[in-house]
Amino acid sequence: MREVILNADQLKEKLDYWQKRLRLRDWLIDLKITRQRDMEFDGQGECNYNLLKKMAVIRIVDSVDYDACEAFPQDMEWCLVHELLHLHFAPLHVERDDEAEEQAVDLISNALVTVARETNAE
Repeated sequence: MREVILNADQLKEKLDYWQKRLRLRDWLIDLKITRQRDMEFDGQGECNYNLLKKMAVIRIVDSVDYDACEAFPQDMEWCLVHELLHLHFAPLHVERDDEAEEQAVDLISNALVTVARETNAE
């Protein structure tokens, strides 16, 4: 894995790209780069949504707050895709099994970003 740090404009471009690819154009998404202290959870990102209104707020942790290490460098695009995929799982969300959903979303987002990067590199 490599580090992928994006500014707000670059992240917005990625949001437009991935909303189209993931068929989430019907969602109104507010995307923010946020300091860790202002996030609800201790992680790379978070997604809060209203399923009926198809509105969501996605927060990606600011790189200044990311505790980077070689094994897990920050990848803002991967994190964005991960949080977007939660919107597809939202109708199926069962609070008692958050871990299984997180594992599925991790694997799918990793696969999608990897394929997109390989395709763009060609």
